[in-house]
Amino acid sequence: MIKTDRVLLDLIIKYSERIIKYSKDLRPEEFTHSEMVYDACVLNFINIGEVSKEISKELKSKYSVIPFRKIIGLRNIAAHNYEGIEAIRLYQIATEIIPPFKDQITEILKNEY
Repeated sequence: MIKTDRVLLDLIIKYSERIIKYSKDLRPEEFTHSEMVYDACVLNFINIGEVSKEISKELKSKYSVIPFRKIIGLRNIAAHNYEGIEAIRLYQIATEIIPPFKDQITEILKNEY
């Protein structure tokens, strides 16, 4: 089944919201010491990367400010070198990058659909 960009963007929002929810109000050491939170966030980072690979070239080109290649790169690292990811770096991504990223995707949905 081919998914439309709208469906893919909705999935990115869903996975982003999960990361935000799982990491909300956690101090860095709480995040890095919780295997469950870490694993849940990694899974959702992987999901975001997988979905990002399927977004049309046209949409990626139109919204080139969004670093889809980096998102896919994080997915590749998470999927193929799981133990090589620093938990503190994932915490920073979860708490500092994902919330504005989610807002950017929400804006795309508003503008396009």
